[in-house]
Amino acid sequence: MASRVFAASFLLVSAVVAWITITVPIAARALQLGVLLSMVYVGYLAWRGMRVMRAAIRGRSDDPPAGAADDPFVSIVIPARNEAPVIAGSVTSLAAQRYGDGAPRFDILVVDDGSTDGTGEAAATAAAATAAAADHVRVVRREPGPGPRTKASVLVFAQPSVRGEVIGVVDADTRVEEAFLARVMAAWRRDPAAAAIQVARRPRNAGRSWLTAAQAEEQLMDMASQCGRRATDGTAELRGNGMFVRRDVLETIGGWNVHALTEDLDLSTRLSAAGHHVTLAPEVAVEEEAVETLGALWHQRLRWAE
Repeated sequence: MASRVFAASFLLVSAVVAWITITVPIAARALQLGVLLSMVYVGYLAWRGMRVMRAAIRGRSDDPPAGAADDPFVSIVIPARNEAPVIAGSVTSLAAQRYGDGAPRFDILVVDDGSTDGTGEAAATAAAATAAAADHVRVVRREPGPGPRTKASVLVFAQPSVRGEVIGVVDADTRVEEAFLARVMAAWRRDPAAAAIQVARRPRNAGRSWLTAAQAEEQLMDMASQCGRRATDGTAELRGNGMFVRRDVLETIGGWNVHALTEDLDLSTRLSAAGHHVTLAPEVAVEEEAVETLGALWHQRLRWAE
């Protein structure tokens, strides 16, 4: 509760500062100079990042990339709390992956995080309806209890059941192409020393309204700036949905932080502090649903601010 009050206060103070800079000429000029410098810097990152993105996208073949003999076994974890309307589509999409010669070199673990709407049952039904998924899709339930109710705490709960050398985390509303995993691993081979990789995120409901379209542009700009930062020897970050990390590195730095509200940024920071880095796959994307109301957007950004 205290962190939420602080986050809300921070946003309100920001609004007050903005008002002062609008009404006080000297403050306004200082703000304008700061904004100008920021625009130049962000523009430079975007220019560098778009060049990286363009090269990656142009190099993408319509055919699925050929696998490598040392491609790791991947465990995809889907934390899901009251996601019954979307979880079946996510399971079906991910279970259809073509990754590995012969037997699939991946599995899927859906963690029903104390749902009350039948999320676990919907996931199990979707898995059973996909014959190829019968042997490599599991659904486990985490009962409500004391302790943090963060996404990271769900990932900690899932860790003993994870079998892969690489752990992927996707949201319950995710949709991907059949060659998704193969393309992720092909992109990772460009930077094999990276401890983790983040793919692009694209709202599939971008055309629903101005609000969802704005979030789609925001995601594009975020990937461009991240690519720009990485191209200038900066640090790229994980973004929660569509992130992959090497299991041994994750365990070496202490695993997921159950107290982190944004487990992706927390992990990115600890990886960097430990001398590791995150690479990017701008040509590979997860499709997700952008929030469609201002109220939902406020709650999302409040959590990010916390």
